[in-house]
Amino acid sequence: MKNTILALVGVVLATACSTTGPVREENRTLRYGCNDHVVIGRLSNQDSYEHIPIEGDLIGHGWMQANLLVRRSVYGDHLSGEVPVRYFAHTFFRENRSFMFVLSKGDEGYKIETAQLMSVRPHAVSICN
Repeated sequence: MKNTILALVGVVLATACSTTGPVREENRTLRYGCNDHVVIGRLSNQDSYEHIPIEGDLIGHGWMQANLLVRRSVYGDHLSGEVPVRYFAHTFFRENRSFMFVLSKGDEGYKIETAQLMSVRPHAVSICN
């Protein structure tokens, strides 16, 4: 009986760990505007973090600086090499994973508007008219 229970617990735990479903289409879609840039690359975060107090924000958010190593430009002006960027988040982006980034360019340089891990096979959809 003890072996049967242990086997059943093992099957349940193994199944629970391996049942991540596919990412839904709307979560894989990155929208971008006419003046945006869409690139694939990895970030190298800097040690800067500017905390922005937001009422009711328990985990905290702030501005971070990073260098984006562009591997491929998908839309917009061709960007290559390292591009300095900034982004607003509660924690730093992972540096060991590739992302598809939507960048906007302003007076202070490039800003990451949104991003998605390349492992979920994102695709960019223009909202330009």
